[in-house]
Amino acid sequence: MDKDLTIALLIDCDNLSTGYYDIILDELSELGQVRYKRAYADFSDVRNNSWSKLATSKGIMPVHAFTPVKGKNTADMSIAIDAMDLHHRHEVDAFCLATSDSDFCRLAQRLKEGGEYVVIAGKENSHESLSNSCHKFLMLDKLKKSLDDQKTKFTKPKADKIEKVEKIEKSGKAKKTATAKIAVKVAPKLVVAEEKDENVAAPQKDELRSKVAEYMQKSKNYSDGWAHYSEIINMLEKQYPQFNYKIYGARGKQDFFIATLGCFIKTVDTTCLISMDGDKKQG
Repeated sequence: MDKDLTIALLIDCDNLSTGYYDIILDELSELGQVRYKRAYADFSDVRNNSWSKLATSKGIMPVHAFTPVKGKNTADMSIAIDAMDLHHRHEVDAFCLATSDSDFCRLAQRLKEGGEYVVIAGKENSHESLSNSCHKFLMLDKLKKSLDDQKTKFTKPKADKIEKVEKIEKSGKAKKTATAKIAVKVAPKLVVAEEKDENVAAPQKDELRSKVAEYMQKSKNYSDGWAHYSEIINMLEKQYPQFNYKIYGARGKQDFFIATLGCFIKTVDTTCLISMDGDKKQG
C-alpha cells in the first residue's frame, strides 16, 4: 500500500459479534485511518444491546434501522445507501464492510468498480463470493483464535480447571465410544455436505508455497532465483484476499515467508528480494 487510506467502517450488527470489533480496528489501522464508524441495527431489539453499549463507549455512530415487518432486515439497505453516499462525496478512499452476509457482494463490487479499496470483515463460514468481491477479506474467527493462542502461551491454566477437564474427559469416554459407531455411518453424508459448501477458507501452506514459486517465475524482476518481495506480496494478496499472516501464527509478513514457507529474504540497495532457494544456486 503506497499511502494511508481514509476508511469508512460500516458494521452489519445482525451478522457480527461485538467481540470482533477491536480486531477489525487493529487490522484497519495497518491500512490507514478510520474516519467513519457506523453500526447498523434495530437498536430497539434487546439482542442488539451489546452493540448499543459498544457504540457508546467506542465512539461509533449508531444507525437505527426500523423493522416495520417482522423478519425483514432493513439495515442492509441503510448500509448500501450510506456507502454510495460516501462514495459519491469522495470523502474516503476505502470501505470496510463488517458482515458475513453474501448479500453485500454486489455493493462491494460496485465500490471496487468506483475505484474504492474494499475490505470485508467476516467469518470463515462466509460464502467465498464475499471474499472474491473485495480487495482484502478479514477472517475474524481465525484472527481471534490466533490471538487467543498467543495469549495462552503466556498464561498457565489453574489446577482446578485441569481437574475439571480431566473429569469431563473421563466421563465422556463412554459417550465417545458410543457415538464413534454412529459417526462412521453418518460421516459420508457429512463429507458430501461440506464439499457442497463454498465458504471462505484460509489457503494451505503448501498451496501458498507453490503459488509463491509460480509468482516468482512470472515476475518481471525475476533474476538468479530472486524476485522483488513487494511484487510477490501484491500478487499473493490479489489472488487471496483472505490471506493474513497472523492466522498462521507468524509475527509479521516476512516472518511468515521465512519461518512458515521456508523462503529466503535479503535486501540489496534498499530493494527487498525474496527467493525459494536463497543463494544455493550461486554455490
